[in-house]
Amino acid sequence: WFCRNMMVSGKVEKFDLQKEKLSVPHIGWNGLTLHKPSRLFRKQWNQATGRVYFVHSFCARPNDENKDWILSTTTYGSDYISAV
Repeated sequence: WFCRNMMVSGKVEKFDLQKEKLSVPHIGWNGLTLHKPSRLFRKQWNQATGRVYFVHSFCARPNDENKDWILSTTTYGSDYISAV
């Protein structure tokens, strides 16, 4: 998949409604799990209370091929990449 003129290994897929019993699209506030420092998430970001708003039906899952790109993941049924 592509992200700002970069190619990132992995597959973008629709959330699995049957397996995970989710409402799709995923709409609402959710937290992030930070995996590495970034200017995107400044020092004042509080992982315990910080939330961002999501509206999406598709996601990219973390794997060994894309782990070096991942800034954050979010859990909605299971983990997906929320920032690279």
